[in-house]
Amino acid sequence: MLPLVLNKQATFALYLKQEMNMEDLTEQKSFSMPRIGDLAPAFSAITTQGNISFPADYEG
Repeated sequence: MLPLVLNKQATFALYLKQEMNMEDLTEQKSFSMPRIGDLAPAFSAITTQGNISFPADYEG
């Protein structure tokens, strides 16, 4: 019987298969579109009109 020789990709694939359990395979994150009334994240941006900081620049 000849010894089994694996390349790096096959070895890594076997390693990953051993490290992952069923929860890892079934756990998925879902994202949805923002809806009216949802809070927007705070951010800063450089625009052609200058720097803006949302929502600090637009607070009423």
